[in-house]
Amino acid sequence: MSKILISFANINNITTKEINDLVKIINNAYKAAEGDLWINSAKRVTFDELQTLINQNQIIIATNNNEIVGSVKVARLSKDVAEFGMLATNFDYRGLGIGTKLVNAAEDWAKNNGFRIMQLELLTPKHYINPSKEILKEWYTKCGYKHHSIEPFKSLFPNTYHLLAVECDFNIYHKNLF
Repeated sequence: MSKILISFANINNITTKEINDLVKIINNAYKAAEGDLWINSAKRVTFDELQTLINQNQIIIATNNNEIVGSVKVARLSKDVAEFGMLATNFDYRGLGIGTKLVNAAEDWAKNNGFRIMQLELLTPKHYINPSKEILKEWYTKCGYKHHSIEPFKSLFPNTYHLLAVECDFNIYHKNLF
């Protein structure tokens, strides 16, 4: 494996095929981690949604030999708070530090844009433990994130609540960047 390159995706450096491939990477990652939370394993993102995020300069990609192997979404939440989400890597590249590089790139973006806090939301079932989510909780904690609050999924996304197979909450994590 050659060096992993991290950059923002934009219409000049990503093709339609690559967007389709990235949609598959994201949806496969979320199906593996959250498939039990959704009716019919609802897709995390569509081509059109991802293309819009790319056009809004919100998607950071990881590439290996010009192949996209992972991504993360970044967004402004408030004057002081940025958020990353939709973190995903190709299963063939798991365990190689790509997720860490993507999170670091998201944090660098936030710092460079004057945000003091980086936030992430971790969807978890309310009444049982999902092993994938427990691994993520540990990993985010090792990355310096601290549990901040819990928000019921239904209160944040009332229009998609009906797609859940089980009752879920968002565990909100924060990291001070300065």
